[in-house]
Amino acid sequence: MSRRGKSPRRHHTVTLTDQVWDAVSRQAIEEGRSVSDVAEYVVQDYLRQETRLVYQVPQGLPVSKHTVRISDDVWKHLLLLKLDQDRDVSTILEQQLRLYLLMDLGELQNEIPE
Repeated sequence: MSRRGKSPRRHHTVTLTDQVWDAVSRQAIEEGRSVSDVAEYVVQDYLRQETRLVYQVPQGLPVSKHTVRISDDVWKHLLLLKLDQDRDVSTILEQQLRLYLLMDLGELQNEIPE
């Protein structure tokens, strides 16, 4: 366990649009945090929501693989969401980062109650 009582943070590879990665990198610098801190925060926020919105994020944009560090507990819940929503982890993270950054979310597909 880490010093804050949370599970350890491990490296995970995600595929995000270059647009989102560039924007979140700039935002993290402005906030004095890492991209991983922002990524974990947006996922935790999504996990706390009573109703989870599912958007079809914009398609056809250039994407790249990136590494983020997310705690084991949060990653485990993210994997459960992946199964529940039948969506890739990267897509869920892309959606939540877009929401956090006030970027285009695409089309609302579904509302999933907790």
